[in-house]
Amino acid sequence: MAKFALVGVVNSLISYVFFSVLIYAGCHYLLASVMAYVLGASVSYRLNAAYTFAVMTTRWSYFRFILLSAVAILFGMTLLYVLIEFVFLSAYLAQICVVLVRFPLVYILSLTLVFNLRIQGKKTD
Repeated sequence: MAKFALVGVVNSLISYVFFSVLIYAGCHYLLASVMAYVLGASVSYRLNAAYTFAVMTTRWSYFRFILLSAVAILFGMTLLYVLIEFVFLSAYLAQICVVLVRFPLVYILSLTLVFNLRIQGKKTD
């Protein structure tokens, strides 16, 4: 999980900087979140396949990754909306919370559904 976390930190930094620039430029927080996630997810798929899980990419794994990303985007947007509109967090802090909550879920689903590895089967660190 350490390699996934390292890739996640890199992706999160890239995504968060992009999100912050979009927010600063006046972009709506939900659109900014989706755009930032798409950027991070694009980098994430390649880095995780090559570095974290050391597997070959296939069209099928990429398709599963796109489906996982769509679910993760919807989950993240919903959580972001709730944190901003009902908990009254700033968009910047709410986005950090979304990343922290979404990270372990996406790790487990990437490992098992996208890259077809068992949690205890292959050492990924």
